[in-house]
Amino acid sequence: MSVYINRAELFNRLSTVRDLSEAFAVIQGMPDADVVERKRGRWDKHSSGVYVWHYCSECGGQLILHNLPKYCPNCGAKMEES
Repeated sequence: MSVYINRAELFNRLSTVRDLSEAFAVIQGMPDADVVERKRGRWDKHSSGVYVWHYCSECGGQLILHNLPKYCPNCGAKMEES
């Protein structure tokens, strides 16, 4: 799992360091930023001749709609333009 830190806060804290070992200590002591990784997917189209289904590439959730949403209602993945 990735760990993220606040860049502006890091630069602010690094402005007072005197040597490289202090810089490493500051970086190690930084709290984790509160972020959420966003899933990205696309709608995969499948048809049976009469019906057309769209499947989420992330979770496999399916929709039978003509106007597809920008987010998968099942897993929340942001759908990329095809």
